[in-house]
Amino acid sequence: MYRRYSIVYVKDCQDRVLMGRRRDSDKFTNPGGGANKNECSAECAAREFKEETGVNLESLNLIKVFLTDEKNLIYMYEGFLPEEYEFDTTEDPDQEVETWEWVDPFDIIDELHIPVEKNVIVQYWAKG
Repeated sequence: MYRRYSIVYVKDCQDRVLMGRRRDSDKFTNPGGGANKNECSAECAAREFKEETGVNLESLNLIKVFLTDEKNLIYMYEGFLPEEYEFDTTEDPDQEVETWEWVDPFDIIDELHIPVEKNVIVQYWAKG
């Protein structure tokens, strides 16, 4: 049995990626998380993004689906922010992320929660 996850890749006009600094490790992570029972991957991506950032995405596009060695099925979406938004982590039930920041992944390569070898969002970004 596979565990399903959805992650959201968002970049700005300066080619920086949205990443959150985790409270437990002070490392950077991507928005996303595990799907609930009977929840489709797009619903999971939108829900997790809203819970973690406080922002409703304008739209989502499926980029790729990955199967990991750990038997995880990861759906990677590109998310598009509305014209006006403000990040707010106060409603996140997990409170995993302290702040959301626009970062150049090369600048924080040693500060990733998921190492670069397994970080599909950073790998996707690097291929441009």
